Amino acid sequence: MSRNFVELQKFLEMTYPQLIGRIQGTFYPPPFYAVILSNIGSWLMWGAIAFQFAGDSILGMLGVSSPPWLTNLRANPMRTFVVLFILNTLAGSMTKTGAFEVYVNGATVFSRLETGRFPSVQDIHDGFSKIPGMDPPRRF
Repeated sequence: MSRNFVELQKFLEMTYPQLIGRIQGTFYPPPFYAVILSNIGSWLMWGAIAFQFAGDSILGMLGVSSPPWLTNLRANPMRTFVVLFILNTLAGSMTKTGAFEVYVNGATVFSRLETGRFPSVQDIHDGFSKIPGMDPPRRF
């Protein structure tokens, strides 16, 4: 889990002892289309790498002659690598939601998707104060 989650978990367990051992973290699921596009991007990258190194052999086994684009792919290996690297980076970034959501019993305490920022201590206190039975312990 990320450092932000671990810090929030420690803070919550210190402030709300009833939560000790009950805090779970998971990744927020990306939209379905992003997963599909990411997989397609990865497959394209690995396919292009395979054709870069073994395109003639692969096409020879299939009984197909070598297309002009394969010659161009091999003639410019650095450009091919850079384009593949960028495509792979874009494909991977599609599945990152940037979410940092805090829920208690299904109720939203804080949502980075709604606010566009990470929670502050005050945000967490405000969110927990809206949930019955989750008032922080009083300090004397």
